[in-house]
Amino acid sequence: MFISKFLRAKLIIFTVFLLFLWICYYYLFRTTQISSIKGTTGVSGLVPEMAYGIMNADTNIHTGVVLISVFYECLCPDSRSFFTNQLLPLVDKIPISYLKMDLIPYGKATTEIISKGTYRFKCQHGSLECLGNKIHACTIKMTTNDVIRVKVITCMIN
Repeated sequence: MFISKFLRAKLIIFTVFLLFLWICYYYLFRTTQISSIKGTTGVSGLVPEMAYGIMNADTNIHTGVVLISVFYECLCPDSRSFFTNQLLPLVDKIPISYLKMDLIPYGKATTEIISKGTYRFKCQHGSLECLGNKIHACTIKMTTNDVIRVKVITCMIN
């Protein structure tokens, strides 16, 4: 197959341009984010890809705190599995000084405004789940320590 010199030159320039963009991305963003995690005690055991995924979360680079927001439903089997198999082990392994947890017991619920100041919630798993979500919200509001909060909610969701 015959490729003209002009087309070949365009392909080479395009390839060099893409390579330049990739190098800029790698050195400006990814390396900085990974090195900031590796330099932090207690989290340095993470593989770079995992560290990069964490750093893409809402993060305060100056303090090294990662904000984790979890939208869940108190009667949802997937939420239960996530809390017991993912979130609780994470809280047990990583020092809480590196994490900030926002637990939102709402999930796939919908909110309807009936009148000013009056709301109706519809939950995916029925009205019992709406009541449970309200109880979870009160528990979250009353506990200030994120570790205790995750452990109590995990206990309640089981």
